[in-house]
Amino acid sequence: MWDTFVNFFAKRHMLANLMFLGIMTAGIYFWFAINKEELPNITRDRVSISTSYPGASAEQVEYFVTKEIEDKLKGLDGIYKVTSNSGPGSSGISVELELKRPDRDEIITEIKTAVYDAKLPDEVTDNPRVREFKSSKKAIIDIGLFDKRSNLLTPEKRARLHAYVLALENQLLNLENISEVRRGAYRNPEIRIEADPAKLKQYDIPLNVIAVEIKAQNSRQPVGDLEDRFESKVTLDSELDTVAELENVIIQGGFEGQTVRVKDVGRVTENFKKTKFIQKINGREGVFLNAVKTADSDILESVDAVKAVVKKFSQNTLQGTDYEIALLDDESRELRNRLNIILYNGTIGLILVLVVLLVFLNFHTAFWVAIGIPFTFAFTLVGLNILGYTINNITLGAIIIVMGMIVDDAIIVAENISRYRSEGMEYEIAAV
Repeated sequence: MWDTFVNFFAKRHMLANLMFLGIMTAGIYFWFAINKEELPNITRDRVSISTSYPGASAEQVEYFVTKEIEDKLKGLDGIYKVTSNSGPGSSGISVELELKRPDRDEIITEIKTAVYDAKLPDEVTDNPRVREFKSSKKAIIDIGLFDKRSNLLTPEKRARLHAYVLALENQLLNLENISEVRRGAYRNPEIRIEADPAKLKQYDIPLNVIAVEIKAQNSRQPVGDLEDRFESKVTLDSELDTVAELENVIIQGGFEGQTVRVKDVGRVTENFKKTKFIQKINGREGVFLNAVKTADSDILESVDAVKAVVKKFSQNTLQGTDYEIALLDDESRELRNRLNIILYNGTIGLILVLVVLLVFLNFHTAFWVAIGIPFTFAFTLVGLNILGYTINNITLGAIIIVMGMIVDDAIIVAENISRYRSEGMEYEIAAV
């Protein structure tokens, strides 16, 4: 069979050369067309369900929240595994989906419906948060912003840093390669009311009265329609979202008594949500942005696009300020190293093969053996595209290993053909 195969191409030089040129051209095209990833997509898609139950112990969260949701998920098709974690005040459930299900979107819709149908305690005021994670959407690089002059951030410095973080986040989200930007060590702003116990005692006001009055006076809700020609909608807007508004909330008053406001019994300040940990960048407290690429994006192009935005932001916005950016955990780094290995080893191999075979054989033989190195790589790229694979650390590792085997075989075959030729055999017969 192999004799017939080799004999077929040995007698058809034009066809063999055209196929060679076609594969080399296709390899160059597919190099740019095939997606490049750190690792192949071998993990399952996942749905995360998180629920907040303020003030509850881990046992109460497990019984009243986690178990209720898990019971609703039982029996749903398309679910591979469910894992859960219950802690004080919060429940987390991870649902892994079965691989390659054509009705994937329907499964996720059924999961959301089941979660929202779960009967949860009245204290759980917010609906459970259901988030979908596609395994092909990978975090590709971390961007750390920090104040180079401060080890720890004061509320004022953190507020300025957050403004830069949000501005950079918006620019990253405008990139077509980026689907999501996650924040790390970012503390949500809040308005804090610190009551003075002595003043509460002076006015004979219980602490919970402050919370009750603020809840009662902080509202934004529709209240009906006006009977006019446009049937205008009426909304009650009484949101307390500034320090001044909260300071002037009346917590006690009457026709005879003195009016008491929040500022009379305590202090209202703008601050940030408390945290139990501090994350530092180069020894400085900072905030992280984690860029996540879209499912069908090339990791090299995505990282380059993010770096270009970060460089422009540093030069145009952060220039002359106390804030700096550090790029961390670049997931494309290992892939670039593998590509450089192939380029470096391939070039050295090409030169060594040419030199050695020129010394012992001839230029014609040396050239065609050496050209097997780029031809192998091009043929592999065509095969990757046909099989639906991507260029990643696994496939590149395989190419590095096999490329040496191919060249070794080519040298043996070429040397044997030259030996037959030296004995007077014709080209076609010697090749077969």
